[in-house]
Amino acid sequence: MVTQSYAKKIVDLDEAKKERAIAERVELCDALGLPQQKILEPSVDRKFFYPEISGEELYVWRTFLPTIYQRSGRDGSSVRTWSDYHFDLIPNEALREIQAALDSNLFHDLEIWTPERSQRDPVAVGRLGQSVFLIARWGESLAPFEEIRRAVADRLLRGKIQELSISEKAGELLRAIALRLRDDIYFSGRSLFHTHCGVRSLRFEGIFSYSLRIRFCGRCGAECGTWRRLD
Repeated sequence: MVTQSYAKKIVDLDEAKKERAIAERVELCDALGLPQQKILEPSVDRKFFYPEISGEELYVWRTFLPTIYQRSGRDGSSVRTWSDYHFDLIPNEALREIQAALDSNLFHDLEIWTPERSQRDPVAVGRLGQSVFLIARWGESLAPFEEIRRAVADRLLRGKIQELSISEKAGELLRAIALRLRDDIYFSGRSLFHTHCGVRSLRFEGIFSYSLRIRFCGRCGAECGTWRRLD
């Protein structure tokens, strides 16, 4: 079992160093005319201890690991209770990382995210309001994030192909287009004006940006237009 820790090393100052740091702060504040700053402790930046995930990265992790076990259980029916987690065996190293995060009092709550369909890369995260911070993840082999991102994008695209009843040939061509353009695409609606094979063509766009546009026939698989916007 492999464990990946996201905690950055924290170096504790001994008392002598702390006293020197305080003395230096007082001297600097006096010289700069900032008397009120002498009594203020430097604020704790949680990004220093654990990396924050947001935007595309957060979207990928939540899609890849849809089931949430929450320590506090205060979100009610939307998540499962932390104490009921039994999907896989959390290794001791990961348990130590979770305990260290709990003891740090940095977070309002802790959660475990899991696919709960296969034993692949569950993660423990800390929450501070709407912000989410990675604590640790574990598994038999930890897939690189880029591999997870591609798997999520492909799964979403396959699901949309099935939902829209796109022909098998057209679906494979669409996935080939996404691979060729090195972008992840999603369905954005049917074309209002363009038709092919007697039906309105389908529009797909970049999944994390709007730089990619594809117009595509869901019957024969013809690519009716592909372009990128140059920034």
